[in-house]
Amino acid sequence: MPHFVRVLGAVLLTLAGLGSTASVAQSTNCPPDWLPAVGSLPTAEVKALTTYDSGTGPEVYVGGWFTNFRVPGGNNLVKWNGTSWSTVGGGLSSGVTALAVGDIGAGPRLFAAGFFTSAGGTPVSRIAQWDGTSWSSLGTGLPVPEAMCVHDDGTGPALFIGGLFSSVNGVAVNNLAKWNGTTWSAVGLGTNSEVRALTRFNFGSGTVLVAGGGFTTAGGISANRVARWNGTSWSAVGTTLNTGTVYSLAVYNPGSGPALYASGTFFGNLRVWTGTTWSSSPGSFNALVSDLIVFDDGVQSALIASGIFTTVNSLPIKRIAQLVGTQWSALGGGVGAGPDAGGLEALAVGNLGSGPRLFVGGNIEWAGNAPAYRFAEWSGAGWSSPPCNGISGWVEDLEVFDDGSGEALYVGGQFRTLNEHLANYIARWNGTGWSTLSTGLNASINAICGHDDGTGPALYVGGWISQAGSTPVNRIARWRAGAWEAVGAGLPTAPELLESFDDGTTSLLFASVGAGAGLQAWNGTSWTAFGLAGVGARALKSFDDGSGLKLYMSAYFTPPGQPAGEYVARWNGTTWEVVGALNFLVTSLAVYDDGSGPALYAGGEFSQVDLVPASGVAKWNGTSWSALGSGISESGSSGLVRAMTVLTDDQGPVLYCAGWFDTAGGQPANNMAKWNGTSWSALGPGLPFWASDLAVFDPKDCRGPQLFVGGAFTNNSVGDTYLARWGCPSTSVAFECDSLSFCFGDGQDPALTTPCPCSNFGAPGHGCANSVQPAGALLTRTGPANPDQVVLSASGMPATVTCIYLQGTALGDATFGDGVRCSGGVLLRLRTRANVGGASQFPDSTDTVTLSQRGGVVPGSGAVRYYQTYYRNAASAFCPPETYNVTNGVRITW
Repeated sequence: MPHFVRVLGAVLLTLAGLGSTASVAQSTNCPPDWLPAVGSLPTAEVKALTTYDSGTGPEVYVGGWFTNFRVPGGNNLVKWNGTSWSTVGGGLSSGVTALAVGDIGAGPRLFAAGFFTSAGGTPVSRIAQWDGTSWSSLGTGLPVPEAMCVHDDGTGPALFIGGLFSSVNGVAVNNLAKWNGTTWSAVGLGTNSEVRALTRFNFGSGTVLVAGGGFTTAGGISANRVARWNGTSWSAVGTTLNTGTVYSLAVYNPGSGPALYASGTFFGNLRVWTGTTWSSSPGSFNALVSDLIVFDDGVQSALIASGIFTTVNSLPIKRIAQLVGTQWSALGGGVGAGPDAGGLEALAVGNLGSGPRLFVGGNIEWAGNAPAYRFAEWSGAGWSSPPCNGISGWVEDLEVFDDGSGEALYVGGQFRTLNEHLANYIARWNGTGWSTLSTGLNASINAICGHDDGTGPALYVGGWISQAGSTPVNRIARWRAGAWEAVGAGLPTAPELLESFDDGTTSLLFASVGAGAGLQAWNGTSWTAFGLAGVGARALKSFDDGSGLKLYMSAYFTPPGQPAGEYVARWNGTTWEVVGALNFLVTSLAVYDDGSGPALYAGGEFSQVDLVPASGVAKWNGTSWSALGSGISESGSSGLVRAMTVLTDDQGPVLYCAGWFDTAGGQPANNMAKWNGTSWSALGPGLPFWASDLAVFDPKDCRGPQLFVGGAFTNNSVGDTYLARWGCPSTSVAFECDSLSFCFGDGQDPALTTPCPCSNFGAPGHGCANSVQPAGALLTRTGPANPDQVVLSASGMPATVTCIYLQGTALGDATFGDGVRCSGGVLLRLRTRANVGGASQFPDSTDTVTLSQRGGVVPGSGAVRYYQTYYRNAASAFCPPETYNVTNGVRITW
């Protein structure tokens, strides 16, 4: 047994797990409720793009499967004008599979096809046309089209649709039909299987319609996957595309004349028609090329290919590539897909007023180095995307940690973007804004933990990661001093759990890596197996059961003389002692005092412990187990508690539980509930899907400590997805937090780097010293922010000089006369005052406006403003030659 294990068993253990089970002792009489957090990125599948001018300028139309995408009421079809999103005539009732634009006799129209049966309330049958003002149908009884194209085959312009169907509007057709503006008709004998692509091409004797798909005959003649229609008859386009399915067709001139390109699931996934055969010389892709389009950025013309491929001619190019002449290359930094794989589904080109653009849509989360939720555009020189707030994937773990710059909430999981940041699976919120940790990680993470191994505090993250920023790592990494570091040789597999313990002499980080590798401990130098060989912990917690602080673990193992099973055990320094046998999983441990003394609480999916009935949650008081009322359940059976923590709310210290359940104490409670020591209650409407972790964090927004919840839920009651928060809705609960003083002239403000200009340091918390007050002037605040009763009071200034109350929108840090001004951003002069006895106020009895009204901020909005008072100080012998000074600052969160 390693020596540090024996040492650990002989001393007291202290859990340093920050945020996961901490109780914040701040009383409040404010009943908590769900508060807005990061907003929602709705689930969306973008399937089709095109550009169309309805009379007010070109716009790009985005179709697919979604609701409220980018704009309220954006259902299955929305449009982007280069500045803002808007709906299209009330949207469509179901998914869109194809879009096309063309004039078949009544002016340019947008044609949309898909699974919908109404468009803007107008009954339609899976296809509709938009004239810029209203929707109209194209007959009845249509199937779901997969491809559309406007073409004149000699009988007048018409809309051709392809798919897998045998009739349209009662007319017998074979997978291809045309609409002339009045009626539907067949296109010869059609094809013997699906048509997935349509385009127009001149083979030398005029432009004809070209169809691609999975068929082997067209018009009754042999035609492998590609055929052409000249208005009266079908003919094959070569014979060598005899496998797979054609997904897209495009016409591109590589420099030797226009050529027809086909992409799909056949070998190499791309072919070009040479005039006599299909050649693979343009390049070989390692996976599906689903779409092709030609884009001219004004400098060069390129064939754009998109899909789920990751290499082109063995070059690492993911999901989108361009062919210029005969050379393939990536488009800038390319685009990245979400954790559910997939790729680009649709391409379009157009000019919305700022030059030619290539528009891309599909399962993407970033383009270049910027977030791009499902939609982005390429200018030929770089990527851009319309702003879209929210978090793009599941949140697995939360941790509150201070890296030296103040406490912050760290969020980790399966997401790539968070509120306009390309975060790559981890992000930091300091209470006012989000930031990234360098370039993040190269894979999703399961666990986060703050820990000091003796070399300084660091944030440890575990998952299937092999790179953190630019640093190679092995399943675990740490973030310290603004940089990523490896942690020894790393771990053999991805840890599901990280916990920090420090007994005052030995500091250990535990990582549970499951059966086989078991529980690993990091002592600051190396990783070593701990405890039972091959046994991985589901949860770890320290608890004093009356005999001293001990380490508790939940795990599946075989105790001496007992059968294999789920147990809660404690470490006595040499072995694990069983304290509870359960009939199923324990996934969370927490310490909570319900008024009768601290106890250990176990949460999971069990229904009994030591034969005592207990549904989902149980209490260990050091000698015996007991239930928490009727516990939690899901559809009448045991629910799952995945996380627990303690927060003091209007009921006092309360145990909060999160997981997957629908009742608590017999009452409805959707995936969230709290236990006050005697009874269960729900958290309003709860969450629409399961939660995975909890953390308590005070963002200093004058609402006090709040509960943050991460999970797989989407669109909770206040519109948040994957990350939610619960706390006091009123900012008047503890308005003193708004009076955060900063910009000290005593040289003790860690955020202030500019010293008082002539070493005229003031007293602690004051501004720099002035000619009459060695302590410096002082600015204070009284009164709540909501409703606004705030009064700013400045004192310690020369007796009768004038002063100006300033408001800033950001922090600054610069010499200002004889002082330092830390109110920056957009500065507003609120009011000029004549001091009496070196003091004044704003507002005072002479004012008819409040501070927020004068400053143009809204109480309750969460807006942050920074205040200081600038005053005259003309004294030739003091800090010459300046004649003014400034107080300390006060930050107010409105």
